Amino acid sequence: WRISYGGNIFFAFVLIGMLGIMPESPRFLVAKGRLDDAKEALRKVRFDDQLDWEMENLNCEVAEERELGVATWKEVFSTDNEMRYRVMLGIGLQSFQQLSGINAIMFYAPTILEEFFGSQGAIYGALALNIVNFFATFITIATVERFGRVILLFSGGLVMCLALIPNAILASQEQTNTVGILVVVFCAVYVIGFAYSWGPIVWVVCAEMFPLRERGKATGLTTFTNWMWTTIVGAIFPHAAAASLSGCFGFFAGVVFVATIVVYGWMPETANRTITEIDEEYKNHKPDFPRKKWM
Repeated sequence: WRISYGGNIFFAFVLIGMLGIMPESPRFLVAKGRLDDAKEALRKVRFDDQLDWEMENLNCEVAEERELGVATWKEVFSTDNEMRYRVMLGIGLQSFQQLSGINAIMFYAPTILEEFFGSQGAIYGALALNIVNFFATFITIATVERFGRVILLFSGGLVMCLALIPNAILASQEQTNTVGILVVVFCAVYVIGFAYSWGPIVWVVCAEMFPLRERGKATGLTTFTNWMWTTIVGAIFPHAAAASLSGCFGFFAGVVFVATIVVYGWMPETANRTITEIDEEYKNHKPDFPRKKWM
């Protein structure tokens, strides 16, 4: 365990070193009046023909923010511009993300698998799940703007749910090597479903779903929700798993099922929309079963 923890020091130093070449936020630079620096920062992440358009948008956003000021908490939870709806949806998405069991499974994978394979085999099983998690995330990079947020969350939720149900059944069986292998396989399928959808996409949605004036407080609240549930699930899971690992998998499957229904019916698509267009999406969105609009 000393190597697994101490090895992270290397990556911490890599991160510190990369901060030296990381450009400052263009929006921050525009707000400080450093327009030339903002354009140089944008040049590293945008094509040349996009620079003027992006700078114009940033200037308009900063000017609007200065004119309107910072939103109060009352305004964040008001019904104007569907803010209450957006905040509750954002809180719900972050809650579902953690109550789906991802950190319980990833944190305690060695403990879960030790009952099937012993301590050494459990470490290799946990390593395999982390490798799957890493590579599956690249699916998001290739698809998030092409297919949108809703379809990825919906399809990922289906994959996760269909992987958790067999694990709930398997965990109640006699704990043999064969059962252990099947648990690892279905955990890997679950991790794939999470890594391309509920893992990264929830953060993308919460970063873009709120108007500029309310975004700071609203995004902070949704982020707080995520870490609150991370702490609670991490603290409770060892005791719950000791009582019934099968029950834990069943609970996670139920949460993912509800989350998938919520996304299918109540989440507007925000991919490739401007701030104004996102406002219109929330204003006009109505739950449809079957859903008619995906992009």
